[in-house]
This record gives sequence, structure tokens and C-alpha cells, in this order.
Amino acid sequence: MARRRVAAKRWQAPDDLTCPVVAEETRIAEVCGDLCTVRDVARGTWIYRQGDVSQSFYQLVDGGVQIYVADPDGREQVVTWVAPGGLFGEAACFGWMAYATSAVATARSRVRVFPRDVVLERIRDHPDLAVDLLRSLARKMHLFAVQLERAAFRSASERLALLLEALAAQYGEPAAEFGGVRLHQRITHEELARMIGSTRVTVTREIARLTQAGHVRRDASGRLVLLHRRGA
Repeated sequence: MARRRVAAKRWQAPDDLTCPVVAEETRIAEVCGDLCTVRDVARGTWIYRQGDVSQSFYQLVDGGVQIYVADPDGREQVVTWVAPGGLFGEAACFGWMAYATSAVATARSRVRVFPRDVVLERIRDHPDLAVDLLRSLARKMHLFAVQLERAAFRSASERLALLLEALAAQYGEPAAEFGGVRLHQRITHEELARMIGSTRVTVTREIARLTQAGHVRRDASGRLVLLHRRGA
């Protein structure tokens, strides 16, 4: 695997920011666990690249993975991050398509590699896995739809707010000590800016505003926590 350089309306956090775990992905990986191989991936290493022919999908065991797209001029747009236990690359794999995105390790990571053909055989013996796969893909399609709507019609402030909500719903975990939801992975302002098509300066300003208003904060590890609204 090759290496790369890793580089308006006022928002209030919803009362109930749900945190669905990657239960469907975990079940798929457990039932098909004997079919996979495990790779150690160094930080900055591509796991797959946009345009590669897909024959496998992946599960992140530990570490971090960023999913992004690039245009012919090399400009990149971050799509999402993968939480440990989550699957990635499965849409292209089961669609018999080339990858529409690239996946790169943002930290030293371990990933499981699942070959498509043997997994399909296993799914035929466990048809409930097909339902799990559909649920996983549907959740990710919803996130992408939110991103598309955000990019087309919203201000930078609104785009950031919607992104934080979507990341919390997709990759959040309860932060009972703060009464909110913690994003699973530490995300820099530069990475958030790349996801919403803005600048690091704008994101820093908006995070400061949301922090001052009591809607977000960072924990001791530097991860963002979205705080539940009180008294609303």
C-alpha cells in the first residue's frame, strides 16, 4: 500500500443526539471473521485509492481512517472518518465498481480485509447479514445526502453545524460526564474545513462561537463533545 501526506442561522444542539453504534458492521465482521486477513497499516498509507478496482471491503480494528475524494487537479474533499469497528469500501465492493473515494490511515492502524466472493457465499448461508449490510449502507447514504444538501444550500456556519450533528449521529459515543455526545476521533479544524468546503480560520471562529454559547466543548483528549441543550 502506497504512502501519502496526511494533511446565518444560529445553531443549538438537538436535545437527543443519538449515537448508533456500528452494530451491523460488527455482526457482519463477526460472522465473516474467519474469512478475513489482518493488515497493519502505517500512518499516511493508502488502504485503497480512488479508481482502484474493488474486490474487497474493510473493517477498522484500531487506529484511524479518513475517507476522501480528489479531483483531477489533486484538490481533496474529506467525506468522513471511520470509527474502530466500522466497515468501509463496501459500497464499491458489492456494487462491482471501482472505488469512488480513497481511504488513508490517519494513525497507525489495523484493518481486516474481507474478499467479496467468499463473503457473498457466507451471506447466502446467513441472509440476515444482507439486512445488516443494507442498514449500514443506508446510514452512510444518509450522511452523504446531508453533506450534499449542506454544500449546495447552506452557509459555512450551517454546514459546520450539520456536519457536527451528522458525525455525532454516525460516530458519536455518550459523554455522560458532560451530558452530551463525544466524537469518536479527534478531528482538527483543518479537517472539518475540508469537509465543509471552507477555511480553517472560519471553522476555528465558528467552534469558538459554539463553545462560548455552551453547545460544544473539547474533552481532555482534544475530542469534540456536542452538549445537549438544557432549558430549551
